[in-house]
Amino acid sequence: MPKLESSLSHLLGGDLKKAESVLSKLDVTEDEYVKGYRDALQGIVNSLNSQDRKSFVFRLSGDAQFLRNELTRLKETEEAHLCTEWDLGYFKCWTSYLEGLLRVSASVKKQ
Repeated sequence: MPKLESSLSHLLGGDLKKAESVLSKLDVTEDEYVKGYRDALQGIVNSLNSQDRKSFVFRLSGDAQFLRNELTRLKETEEAHLCTEWDLGYFKCWTSYLEGLLRVSASVKKQ
């Protein structure tokens, strides 16, 4: 998990290449939770690389209220379903990503 969290950190810091590099070196024999987290993170990276404007990643703006609403919606979806370990990892990655975007948004406003 630390390498995945490191990759997410690079992604939130704007270093897509470093995030990809860390992600590409991960062992693929992790447990289901870690696989879900990794798959979500890989999807985010792929969307950013391909500049897929239809993807969820590109609908996210720097608007803190919008990000909070999406975070709430994501958490409600997770709570409303019977989730596998893979699902929990997947949702955790997305909630961590949205929380990170909120932190970035808040720090930009302070400047």
